[in-house]
Amino acid sequence: MKTGVSYFGNRILRHVKEDMHDIIAHHCNFVVHTFSENDLQFYKETVREMVRICHDMGLEVYLDPWGVGGVFGGEAYTAFATKNIDARQIRHDGIITPVACPNQPKFRAFLKDWIHVAVSMNPQVIFWDEPHFYIPGWFGDTPGWTCHCKVCQQLFQEQFNRPLPKEKTDEVIQFQHTCLLDFLNEMCTTVKADNPAVKNAICVLPSENTDHWDQIAKLASVDIFGTDPYWTWHNRDVQTYVGEYASKIHDYAKKYQKEGQIWIQAFRIPRGTEKNVGVAIDTAYAHGIRNIAAWGYEGCGCMSHIACDNPSLVWEIIGEHYKRLYLL
Repeated sequence: MKTGVSYFGNRILRHVKEDMHDIIAHHCNFVVHTFSENDLQFYKETVREMVRICHDMGLEVYLDPWGVGGVFGGEAYTAFATKNIDARQIRHDGIITPVACPNQPKFRAFLKDWIHVAVSMNPQVIFWDEPHFYIPGWFGDTPGWTCHCKVCQQLFQEQFNRPLPKEKTDEVIQFQHTCLLDFLNEMCTTVKADNPAVKNAICVLPSENTDHWDQIAKLASVDIFGTDPYWTWHNRDVQTYVGEYASKIHDYAKKYQKEGQIWIQAFRIPRGTEKNVGVAIDTAYAHGIRNIAAWGYEGCGCMSHIACDNPSLVWEIIGEHYKRLYLL
């Protein structure tokens, strides 16, 4: 059984040590450290020391390209997209978005540099969190889709023998899936080339149509395959929603002999509904998931934008239900 939690917002090592003791006391055996572009530039050796501290305490470590390029999940800003306008995603209406395009060679080269540094820190896992094309709602702007950059136009022409349309057709959706698959395969293969012992974990966004999950799950370089059914984010019943996606992940993991993982919402939990966090953990376990992680530490109380109404209670519930899993 593997139980873990994400950790961010602190780079002071004496506090890191205290918090890792607390994470272990809440029955976690792994921790997901965010490793953003800001960390890469200014905190590289500090994060390296954080990884060492965790290993000394017996914790398994994941490193997460938090918000890198705006292509992965997370509240971290991307300097790459700011400095490389020519490598950004372009909407169907010609508007340049604030995120990098996963098809752009310049961004892929940058991410490979991130990989080389991250793998050199000796984590057990690289965690590819919510890889995606531009999602307009995340930036509070008008609806639109990507990407219409020159590279994407060329790749679409090669794949479908016709120009990339302005409408989001079924072919466009298929193209986006194909591009992300190629992108993830290249990045995960790069990790293995650097160190075959380091695992790749991919967390895909929940989707009504999960047919494309099959191709990602069966990638030879992928070891852990999961998703994050955050019920309040999608206004869904916790047991139904988590159960639905835990079952899907379990099936794909079993089919391709991967480790299935489910992420538990531990942010923006409304007061009075904290017990749903425990329900989600128990539901994931009941559907065969043996790798469960929560986002994030102490109910994300350190980040006011996504903090739970009662972060400490959410954290205690996580610890209590994690403990129960080891008694089953």
